[in-house]
Order: sequence, then C-alpha cells, then structure tokens
Amino acid sequence: MGNTLNHDEAADVLRQANERKTSQANGTGPWTVVYDSWHASGDRNGGRFAAFAVPGYRDRAMQSGSWDMSVGGGFPGFSQYHEDGQWVSTYHRNVDGPDLEPLVLVQEMHGVVPDAYLISEEFRLLMHLWEDKATGNYYSVGDDGSKELAIEFTGRQIRVRTPLLRRYQAARQLDLLLFSDTRVFADTDEKPEAFQELNEEDHVEKDSVVFMGVGDIGLGRNQVFFRLLVKRVLPPPPQEQSGIWPWDRDDEEYPEFIIDEDENGRPVKFTCEEDKLANYFGKNPDAPHYLTPVFFKPEVLRRYYDDPSLYSVSDGRLSCGHLWGVQIDNGNPAAVMVFLGDIGRDIPSSHRDHWRAYNIPPVSKISSVGTYVKPAVPQKQDSNCDPNYSGACVPIASDVDCAGGKGNGPAYVRGPVYVIGSDIYGLDGDGDGVGCQ
Repeated sequence: MGNTLNHDEAADVLRQANERKTSQANGTGPWTVVYDSWHASGDRNGGRFAAFAVPGYRDRAMQSGSWDMSVGGGFPGFSQYHEDGQWVSTYHRNVDGPDLEPLVLVQEMHGVVPDAYLISEEFRLLMHLWEDKATGNYYSVGDDGSKELAIEFTGRQIRVRTPLLRRYQAARQLDLLLFSDTRVFADTDEKPEAFQELNEEDHVEKDSVVFMGVGDIGLGRNQVFFRLLVKRVLPPPPQEQSGIWPWDRDDEEYPEFIIDEDENGRPVKFTCEEDKLANYFGKNPDAPHYLTPVFFKPEVLRRYYDDPSLYSVSDGRLSCGHLWGVQIDNGNPAAVMVFLGDIGRDIPSSHRDHWRAYNIPPVSKISSVGTYVKPAVPQKQDSNCDPNYSGACVPIASDVDCAGGKGNGPAYVRGPVYVIGSDIYGLDGDGDGVGCQ
C-alpha cells in the first residue's frame, strides 16, 4: 500500500480516467486485446475478455456493463432440468450458447498443470491462420504466400489484429463484445460514502455500457476501492467486406503496364484485368490481347531468387509453393516477359506494384522459352467448344479428360490445348498453361 491520500487525490485515483478511455478505445486501433489479467501489488487488478454474439442479443448486451460470458465459459457440457419426476440431461457444444460464443477458451487446470489458452477453432480455420509452435503466435497466410502476425501472446495478454476480427464478424454477421473489469484501491482516511459522487449506474455511452461503483475493502484497513465495468458492443461490417470467397477478389487492383510506345516514343499502357482484354473468341475486340507481351528488367526476379524456401524460379515458370504460379519468359538475359492477361490472372494483387516498378517498354523479343505457339485455328471455334480453351475443341460437358489418359470422361479431348480462361476441367495438371500434352 502507498501513502494516505486526501479526498481529491483519492478521487483522482478511483476515477480511473485512463483505464476508462483505454477500454472504450479497445477494438478501434490496429490491435484488439481479447484477453488480459493483471494484479499490481494490491493497488489495482483487472482483466479483459471478448465474445461474439448474434445481433438479436444486442439489446440485452447493452443493458448492463457486466460480462455476458465469464473467463472459462463457452466449453461443451450438459444441462439438466426436472420433468415428470425425472432429470432430463441435454448435451451442448457451448453451454453459453447459442447466442454467445467465445474467441478465447481458457481451459483452467487448477494448478495441476498450466492453464491452456485456446483460440476458437472456427476462427482459426475460417481466417486461415497458422500457429508458430515456438511462440504460440498465429499468422495469416496470404494467397501470395506472405505471413502476417495475426494473434500475439505476450505474458498473460492476448491480442488480435483488428481487421481480422472485423472480417470474421462480417463473414458470420456477429457482434463483438469487448469486456473490461478493473478495480483500483486508494489508501485514505475517508469512508466510501465520501466518494458517492463518483458512482455511475449502468448507462450507454455511444457503443459502450459503463458502470462505476465505490466500496470499502474492510478488514480493518483504511482503504477504498472503486470498480469500473466497460463493455463495448461492435456490430459487424457488411458480409461482402469479409474478404472470403465469394468476396475474396472484390478489392483486387489491376494496375496498368507498358505494352507499347506511340509514334512520339511515349509509353502506351493498359490494365492487366483479364475481363477487359481481347481474346481469340471476339471478347473486347478493341482492347489489347490477353497474350500481349509485357517486359520487365531482369531484376524483377531478384526478390524471388532471394527467398528460395518460398519461391521457385525455373525455365518459363515462377511459382510460390502450390499457392500461385505464372508462366514467364526468362530466357532472354535483357528482359523478363509475362503476358498481360497472366499478370492480372496469375500474379497476386499484392505483387503487381513490384512488377510495375520494373516494367520497361517492349524493346526486347520473346525467347524460345516464352514463345507462345498459336493454335491451329484460333480465330473461330464451334459454339459447342468451351471458350476457356483454345488449340483444340474442348467439348462443353459435365467433365472432360485428356484422350489416352486415366480420366473417365464422359467427354475427351486430344491436346495440346491452351488455357486462356479458367481451367474448369483440370486439363492443365502442372499449371504451365498447356494441357493434354
């Protein structure tokens, strides 16, 4: 305990202005604290917790600053009720459900072995998180192969990247409830009644419910404590902002690349968005073709050569594990070439600015590695042929396999065929753009 405080000094401590501000801001910054527990030398203690709730629970949640789910809640178990002289037992996957569910499940082991702090399995799976066993932290793994810290364990605190929480809320259309409960103690000769003006009954402040109450520690000590409860209720964003299929490409960016030079030597640019490019079947006839060559300085590949554990660069191919890959022409020492449509379709959006930084005018030629073999009859194709392919007529059927292969049809095609759209039949097994070779 510290020195005895006069009334104004004690009131300033008990008011907990900073803690109140912190609790009402939690969930707004880049990180959101979803679990915490502290005890500081008897002067203050408290904790934070979080839960998800269906929107229909919102009015009930806003009635009180008390926690709707306690630490250790949300586990499976049974309930019982008495009916017709017998006990009826019912199993529940979540004993606090169905309106509430936890983000962090605290498995208390009562001092026998360490307690376990478990992240909701549905949250981990839906948001595609990877656990680093060495630290216990979780990382988001992007479609481009990048890893970003998503959940961090520091001491007794667990915090989550706020955008990740908001995307999960959007996907499942759930409210996020952020609880805090803090108590401070002030050494003073005055009685609790002297601080009644600090009391605040449950009331709503914007998106929060706040309660403050004073009490006497008792036990013969000249000490007063003050309890602050803050509950923040954050509704979900629209579902299409989840960034999860079918909305995973809604924020895709398609920059323009240099594809030519005009008569005055100025660069001519065009978007790499596949849907805005021409193809061999009459789409966007006034636009550049999907197979327009785009050239880059050889240094564009340096970032991929420098990280061989993640990327593979071979003759005619750049890939990132099994996440993505693109056909390239790296057989010319003066430049690297990629088809304009492949940039938009196969190179992740987060990498396109990197490629644009090395974009150069088409002063080089395509090497034999990157030479595109034009289909025998590319201009016209029978209406019974699938427009996602060229070079040979791929029939429109429930499934198509390569003739002479192990597939069971019911339809077959003899290659080679070139994938110019989506490989809906899986004919291009190695992802090099050519199937049934």
